[in-house]
Amino acid sequence: MQLSLGQARLSADLAQARASFEAAYALFDAAADRAGVLLAAAAVAGLLALIALTAVLIALAALTAYLSGREAMGIGAVRAVREDW
Repeated sequence: MQLSLGQARLSADLAQARASFEAAYALFDAAADRAGVLLAAAAVAGLLALIALTAVLIALAALTAYLSGREAMGIGAVRAVREDW
């Protein structure tokens, strides 16, 4: 049940989804259900990969904005506008 609850919470609240996955892991581990333990561990690993991908995309977007701003404010852009006048 906790594993399904974690999957359902993925789109709404990552912290609660992770808590559900960890609870599922603990329940499967207590019941000595190795397949369940692996499923719960894979869900947590997938969640961490999603968080890492999000962080990388945000960092790359910030870098792109910074580099674009530098290029737009460079002397080449100023000269191009000056020549058009």
